[in-house]
Amino acid sequence: MTRPPAGSNPHPSSFRAYRSDSFLTPNTYSLPSAAPPMSALTPYAATPDRSRSGYVELDGENYYRIHRSDRLPEFFMSLVGASDHWMFISSAGALTCGRRDPDSSLFPYAPDDQLSKARRTAGPTTILRFDSADNHSQLWEPFGSDDPQSHPDGIEQHLYKTPLGNKVVFEETNRRLQLRMRYRWAFSERFGFVRSCTLENFGQHEVSFRLLDGIQDILASGLASEFVTRYSNLANAYKKSERLAPTNLGLYYLSSVPTDRAEPSEGLTTTVAWQTGLVPDSVLLCPEALSSFRRGQDPATETDVRGKTGGFFVSQTCSLYAGERLTWHIV
Repeated sequence: MTRPPAGSNPHPSSFRAYRSDSFLTPNTYSLPSAAPPMSALTPYAATPDRSRSGYVELDGENYYRIHRSDRLPEFFMSLVGASDHWMFISSAGALTCGRRDPDSSLFPYAPDDQLSKARRTAGPTTILRFDSADNHSQLWEPFGSDDPQSHPDGIEQHLYKTPLGNKVVFEETNRRLQLRMRYRWAFSERFGFVRSCTLENFGQHEVSFRLLDGIQDILASGLASEFVTRYSNLANAYKKSERLAPTNLGLYYLSSVPTDRAEPSEGLTTTVAWQTGLVPDSVLLCPEALSSFRRGQDPATETDVRGKTGGFFVSQTCSLYAGERLTWHIV
């Protein structure tokens, strides 16, 4: 995901660049090296015991692993990079991030206590729905617990961060379902913020489910942090979310820039989000569809949403054989 820096006034051709055929044609773009598929962990150094915190190797990179991070009180950390990216993120997944300054935030810029309260309504969301013949659905929402320190038996969470502080990995294991979900945040100079996800079946049997994954509360380009803080929901009146058919590219922009002056004020920049790795049968642009998905319904693809909070979600029916992994990226 990427959002143009605040105050930028690109030529209209800059906006059309997002619509170029070479960029949108499947399999013609490549992800940055910051987001390779995640594989199994390989302990190194003096901590081979996976039940303890310590340094481990993941995809050829060193990480420090915090074992059972869900048992610790929530804490915040920052990610750093070589460019103008910034990210403040909690051990429970609540975050805000952007490029250059708060006025270029992808998610609402707020103090840590407000970010923690908004963890279920802003940032990553993953839902796995297991449907049965008797129309009773079972849900697993990794990293979605209201109180991570009171998980049911069989749920474990671990946290990984590189010694350089430029990548962070969240992992949740459901031993009852024998599934493991892991996602990583990393920076890309070209693409912005990359969320790489891996879902693994470490059991002995095939598992079938309906997957919905995405990002909530994506801010439209052009909304200053002070406006979002002071006027909150009023900002939704100016928002427009659009899917650029036939691709799964989401555009989030302002129908007009908020102003009290009697003059035209057109928004010429956009926040973009897209995914690769899945073959979704529906793409959603608003978080309102999450509740219907939890109730067992399959929302239809959205192409144009106005006046509502932005979001980017993809849904797909999945089957994982024993030992199989599914990997995808949201950019």
